Amino acid sequence: MATVVITGGSRGIGAAAVELFAARGDRVVFLYEKNHDAAAAVAAKTGATPICCDVSDAQQVEKAISRLPELDILVCNSGICHTGLLQMLPE
Repeated sequence: MATVVITGGSRGIGAAAVELFAARGDRVVFLYEKNHDAAAAVAAKTGATPICCDVSDAQQVEKAISRLPELDILVCNSGICHTGLLQMLPE
């Protein structure tokens, strides 16, 4: 079982990625920015953990990182990725 973090996971391709990894049995955390209802629906459907975070804001990324376990897979689906997330990947 891998620990997966997906940015932009509340809709579209991101939500599909959340569903795929959750169906494989992975531990999935997804970041989303605005749509709390969509995030709640994805979380309810998949069992994934949503975290509200604007990944273009360094302070929000640092706060989100402090809540995340060490990760195995990072899916940068939101179109931007703060370097703090990349530092969480194993070497």
